Amino acid sequence: MNRESITLADGRALAWVAFGPVDGRPVLYCHGFPSTGLEAAFVEEAAHATGARVLAPDRPGYGRSDHAPGRTLTDWVDDAVALLDHHGIETAPVIGFSGGGPYALACAWRRPERFARVATFGSLDWLAEPGSEADMAALSQVSIRLARRFPPGQAAIFRLLAILIRIAPQTLFSLLSAGHCPADRAVFHDPHTRSRWTRALHDSVMQGAVGAITELRLYVSKRPFALHDVAVPVELWHGLDDTVVPSRHGERLVAALPECEARFLPEEGHFSTPVKAIGGALERMVAD
Repeated sequence: MNRESITLADGRALAWVAFGPVDGRPVLYCHGFPSTGLEAAFVEEAAHATGARVLAPDRPGYGRSDHAPGRTLTDWVDDAVALLDHHGIETAPVIGFSGGGPYALACAWRRPERFARVATFGSLDWLAEPGSEADMAALSQVSIRLARRFPPGQAAIFRLLAILIRIAPQTLFSLLSAGHCPADRAVFHDPHTRSRWTRALHDSVMQGAVGAITELRLYVSKRPFALHDVAVPVELWHGLDDTVVPSRHGERLVAALPECEARFLPEEGHFSTPVKAIGGALERMVAD
């Protein structure tokens, strides 16, 4: 693992972490919500096995990447392109996990010549429509509804959560994961795996709650592009027992994307799906 940063054209810092061999085939990783690029630590063994160099940037306001006031979801594609340019990379496939799924699809929609293939795991669909948050955890439902109807209330909840994450990340992670399916609980039974995800959560609030507050408001806004305009191959993975992002989000994405190969996994959850499937997905992505 190697943590670095660059200064973008507008003066912001863009930070990222890299996994896999230095001379490996590049793959961009879009982390979940709220999180940082450290989340991609679970790909490390698979990256070395497949010869993939996984670049996982922190999105604005998370970790060590500066906040970008007024940004949009599709603006972030410019940050992703700047990271590729910094490394002299012409094109790279992109992975999106959970809340990173919309960002991976935005990359393919806006710059298909740079991001010619996508894989998503437990991807969130947009949350603008009332009811799209159904079957999520109670805290998620409340936060999403407040983000739509009363943003100051959503901000207050997230600021409190940020304080709790900084003080006791392990305890809060346990509380947030209490409703996970058996497959996810089994993944986090391993202390090493659990510590990786907890560290990413902890680093997501290094700048407070600004990253998460901003991002949820983007998710509940109008979809910024049409999914049928994503003209690159998409490999979609979703656990049918996912309690974080219910599998019907994946079903909606599959129905709208023109070139999508879907894999819905019985008895797998939000976290167990990428942990178990990442090796095969990376192998296919770097083989092209």
